[in-house]
Amino acid sequence: MAKNKKAEKKIKLCIVDCDGVLTSGEYQVSNNGVIIKTFQTRDFYALEQLQKRGIEVWIVTQSDDRCINVKVDSLPPEVRQKLQVFSGIQNKFETIEKNLKNMGWTWENVAYIGDADNDVECMGKAKFIGCPSDALFHVRELVEGRDSSESRISDIVGGKGCVYDLVFHLIGLGLV
Repeated sequence: MAKNKKAEKKIKLCIVDCDGVLTSGEYQVSNNGVIIKTFQTRDFYALEQLQKRGIEVWIVTQSDDRCINVKVDSLPPEVRQKLQVFSGIQNKFETIEKNLKNMGWTWENVAYIGDADNDVECMGKAKFIGCPSDALFHVRELVEGRDSSESRISDIVGGKGCVYDLVFHLIGLGLV
């Protein structure tokens, strides 16, 4: 009985913020309005490893530029097809809550990696939470306030491989 209960609590979905997590939060804008963001390849490798373990991956961002969509479109088809991008999301909690209900899941099934104010409500509900080392102070406090079996502050800053670090920590905990 206890074994089945533990299996029910395993992570089924990993949600990752974009700006400040998959990127440094910085971007360049050319004089003709082209926005350029930099991504760390190993972060997407880590997300692919979650997919290979049967974990859904969503990228949920308030940003409405197309940079993340262009990056995802450049991934191999087997990765791209299993990765959902929610862009221009003003209220992440409402969007995620609605989609979790549609999937028949709860926050107990969610690992969430964020760095900013618009991630805090979701991070307060998720089973596992993580953030880059340069996340906002109160986000780091939220993560530090959780048991180490349910949280981690990466030693790596956003956009430089923190997702890779957090995903492999999550795998090491046996939650996926």
